[in-house]
Amino acid sequence: MFSKHGKKSIQTILFYRFLWVTAALLLVISAIVYLIQYQKLYKNMENDIIRTSSSIGDSIDLQISQMDNVCLNIINSTSVKNTFSDWISNKNRSAYERRQQQNQMNNSLISIRGIDTSIRQVNLYSMESGGYGVGNYYGRLPTKTSDLPWYQGTVEKYGYRFFQADKYPLLSQHSGTKTDRLYFSLYRMYFDNYHNPAGFVEISKYYDKLFAMAISPTTAFNIDITVYDEDGRQLYPDPSSGGENRFDYFAELESMKLKSDSTRIYNDIRHQKEFVAICPLKYSGFTVTASIN
Repeated sequence: MFSKHGKKSIQTILFYRFLWVTAALLLVISAIVYLIQYQKLYKNMENDIIRTSSSIGDSIDLQISQMDNVCLNIINSTSVKNTFSDWISNKNRSAYERRQQQNQMNNSLISIRGIDTSIRQVNLYSMESGGYGVGNYYGRLPTKTSDLPWYQGTVEKYGYRFFQADKYPLLSQHSGTKTDRLYFSLYRMYFDNYHNPAGFVEISKYYDKLFAMAISPTTAFNIDITVYDEDGRQLYPDPSSGGENRFDYFAELESMKLKSDSTRIYNDIRHQKEFVAICPLKYSGFTVTASIN
């Protein structure tokens, strides 16, 4: 009787040990499977974010190259520059002759812009005062050039590209869009035959069109897109128009000597570790970052 009871006790103990071992093995296997799946899902997320930032970068870079192509074609048009110079200096021309000059500039500038109606405005400015534009607004731009917000930055670039986001109520009210709509403009200073600064060209797009893919990225993940110019100025979101002034990923990446691919960065504004994909743009020199915690 005692031996049977003892035998059952041993069987019970072994059975429970077997259950514990089996449960432990199942837990270990489940943990391993979960870890593998988690790493796979996380890797897929990283790849998706890298792909998204690259797509956004390609879209922005293509549009900037199109804007710059129009700008350079205007700068390389001696006819446009000479007509503008004569018109702005008002060299004893009759009203009829000035209208003819304006018509010539209208036709030339629209022809150079081509069929790309996403370019909303093309402006020419003298070095001192006055300009002429076509697009949302046609006509004279009565303004002192040195008072314009992009003037100093463009002069410092000395013929190279400068970028600025701003509102243009004059342009918007003539096109039926909201007067506080934001524009994104590319500027270049051009020169005369003796390489003296002679004027400026401005090419403008709607800000929300240029950065449409950054505003609404095609991904299932909640990511933050930030765009910088080659000097590290945050272009998107635009801080000067109420956009979020984000953690400076550009400066952090510069300090890490990291120019592309992806990394992990501690965001001391949000106090969190983030995965950051970096996409440098070849034509514009911009940098697109996509971040997620």
